Amino acid sequence: MLAKKILKNLETGNYRLEYREHCDCRFDWSIENGKLVCDTDVYDCWVETVWLIMDDLAGQRDETLEVFSSGIIASYDVCFKLTILLRKASVDVEQEIANAIKESDAYKQLLADIYSSNRLQINDLHEKRKRESLVKWLEKEKKKGV
Repeated sequence: MLAKKILKNLETGNYRLEYREHCDCRFDWSIENGKLVCDTDVYDCWVETVWLIMDDLAGQRDETLEVFSSGIIASYDVCFKLTILLRKASVDVEQEIANAIKESDAYKQLLADIYSSNRLQINDLHEKRKRESLVKWLEKEKKKGV
């Protein structure tokens, strides 16, 4: 049973954690009341997300569940907390895996990474794209003569 393999990997430390950044945010710059303002659409931004990955189970399936080809078992982020990311898993199987993750060293590592002082509220890619959009906006405004 695949769920038992997941539980065994948690016990033996056969997993890896990966901090994820992906940003498709849109930045809308303007001057309002003499101040520079940026409205940001953050609909598709993975800020503060850590994935629990088991490479040896990537793409595997059985009668109770299926692991995505990426090997991602779960994610943790500051908004949604722990989310189990398995296909076809019953509520009971998901709960069993979630409980095992919470009792494992993996969970402590997930929390430590996501809440570390250099990661909390920071998405480097998001900030880089925001700065780049400001430069582009300033160049456009300069061409307009504003």
